[in-house]
Amino acid sequence: MGDTLHIIRETLRGKSLVRTFMNLRASSVHVSGSGIDLGSKDASASHFRFLSIAGTVSHVDLHPGKSTVQRIDLEKPFAIDTGSQDFLLLFNVLEHLFDYSNCLRESLRVLKPGGTLVGAVPFLYRIHPDPDDHFRYTKSTIVRLLSEIGYETVVVDALGRGPFTVATSMILPGLPNRLLRAAMMAPVLLLDGIFKMVKSHDLVETYPLAYFFIATKPQS
Repeated sequence: MGDTLHIIRETLRGKSLVRTFMNLRASSVHVSGSGIDLGSKDASASHFRFLSIAGTVSHVDLHPGKSTVQRIDLEKPFAIDTGSQDFLLLFNVLEHLFDYSNCLRESLRVLKPGGTLVGAVPFLYRIHPDPDDHFRYTKSTIVRLLSEIGYETVVVDALGRGPFTVATSMILPGLPNRLLRAAMMAPVLLLDGIFKMVKSHDLVETYPLAYFFIATKPQS
């Protein structure tokens, strides 16, 4: 019930279902020290209402929204010192990068040994250029990419409720107001609940709306 109320509340705030489920998962994450939110135009992103952060966060983006945000192209070498960061945030960014491997390699470089990369990517979600939209990643792809680049303890969680939630995520942006969008959510979540009772497999793994991942840099 608590998760359902959270989903309806965030829909009323105008958040997409991808962002809503991502934030719900982020509420169980704690990071500390010095970190950077990669691909954030400013500090207004909704995940900061949910993450537990004991420390400081700076922001970088190719198209900064404020003068306090450092301009960095995530497809090129980062102008960030090696081994300088305790954590990095990478929410809804990788799908917009054509050279995503550069971003992951550079992220590993700038993390301190034992540092943490926390991020999320959409999967069954509409095209959303910013400035472009290139890829969708499966769980096995994310695990392989991060592991082969050199991260360890890679954890990837599928997000969502099932096929009705996925279908609704495609429809919501076209509805005229937030009240109508929120009114749809309770019956949609109920339908996925009923569907789950008659299916033997994990609906979220079969119909993932998005993936949330956490990986660490080896200590040595």
